[in-house]
Amino acid sequence: VGTNTTRLLVARVESGRITPLATGGVMTALGTGLAQTGRITEAGLELVEQIVATMAIEARALGAERIAIACTAVGRDATNAPELLSRIAAATGVTAHVLSGEREAELAFAGLVADGASDPLVAADLGGGSLELMGGVAGRLTWATSLPIGVRKLTERYVTTDPPTPETRAAITD
Repeated sequence: VGTNTTRLLVARVESGRITPLATGGVMTALGTGLAQTGRITEAGLELVEQIVATMAIEARALGAERIAIACTAVGRDATNAPELLSRIAAATGVTAHVLSGEREAELAFAGLVADGASDPLVAADLGGGSLELMGGVAGRLTWATSLPIGVRKLTERYVTTDPPTPETRAAITD
């Protein structure tokens, strides 16, 4: 459950290999207005509650024995994140966990390595609420950091017109 998107992965793990059975994602835009209010909107909470309930049903129908739900930057940043976690638990029967930025980077790195990424590896994972940077050698993470500069945060801070002006694009990239 992220600042922009709520994603699904149902997978089978055999001999250390992950085989996806189902994947999906829904743009839930939980970070909308977060910079101004510090809170996830009621509409956002309701939408994520419905989406995670549907995803949990799909995972169980595919035979999932374990379900893990993780929240990224929106769970770290929103003052009403406890309400988000409570609604997720009520909708799914699963306790969601808020990942630290460093843990988010560790998991992204592990996913890249499992998918056969090059070695050594330096990678960036830009989300809606944060940017994770990480690197490692021989499949082992040696450093990771998380910065609070995600796409939604930058857009809400700098973009006031649609389409963005050249000056707006420069403000985001400079």
